[in-house]
Amino acid sequence: MRTPCLAFAALLAGALLAGDARAQDAPIDAPDLVNRVDRDTVDYQDDRVHVVAKHYYFQGAHDPRWLLIDVAVEVTSGDALTIARDDISIVLPDGVELRLTSQREYRRARAELLPMRLALHMHLDTVRDHFPAGSCGDHNFRFFVDSGIRQTLVDASPVFGECLRGDLFFASPTGAWNSGTHTLVIGGDTNVRLPIEIQ
Repeated sequence: MRTPCLAFAALLAGALLAGDARAQDAPIDAPDLVNRVDRDTVDYQDDRVHVVAKHYYFQGAHDPRWLLIDVAVEVTSGDALTIARDDISIVLPDGVELRLTSQREYRRARAELLPMRLALHMHLDTVRDHFPAGSCGDHNFRFFVDSGIRQTLVDASPVFGECLRGDLFFASPTGAWNSGTHTLVIGGDTNVRLPIEIQ
């Protein structure tokens, strides 16, 4: 059932496939709430949350099985929300849903991921530019870590006026990402669905 304040609430349907992949046939709802800022960036805002996602995928510049998405979420009204690591996935153009890669696989691939991470941290146009100055600086949720403690969930509240920002890593089961519209799903208390165009 859809709630009035969540324009992207959708029923996820499908059976469990091999590994972390699941079938998915729910469409992207309310595309008018999504603003495509540029080829790699989408901005979504409803009466409760503001979400910006920028993806990094460079053919030939890194291991082609990896997709990195820099995402930021700000709660603009209502109650605080919680986003768990398991709430995040990406739906491929053929409907298969993939979970975030594991921490173990991420650590094994750190060398292959370096070009993407450098591009993210050196890029002039980042997701923080779409929020009030100073509210969304460093990556303040850590679902992937090189050292230290990895988080499995994060909380956001409209009281503090800060956004949650972090890196999301996905590994293609086929070794590369096909062109087309992928859908970033942020479930849990938000259930936002964002189109990610890979060319």
